[in-house]
Amino acid sequence: MLVLEMVSGKRNSGPGIENQNEFYLPQWIYERVIAGRDPILNREISQEEKEMVKQMAIVALWCIQWNPKNRPTMTKVVNMLTGRLKNLQIPPKPYI
Repeated sequence: MLVLEMVSGKRNSGPGIENQNEFYLPQWIYERVIAGRDPILNREISQEEKEMVKQMAIVALWCIQWNPKNRPTMTKVVNMLTGRLKNLQIPPKPYI
């Protein structure tokens, strides 16, 4: 969840969130990644950095899957983040 907060610049919960029932950060990130939109808000970054952020968001979405069997091992997470695994697949929705 922390990685999702870092890449989006948004918090999943807290005093700044008016109605926590209407905003769920993983859903917001997932919908942006699926639509091919940038999960970063209000930041000027290079195309390479955008790809890195998208990769981090996808890995984070894998790590918060409801079913623990769908979550990657730490070895796989490291491989995903270091680029050893190419063509990361977008995970199933990490929420109900």
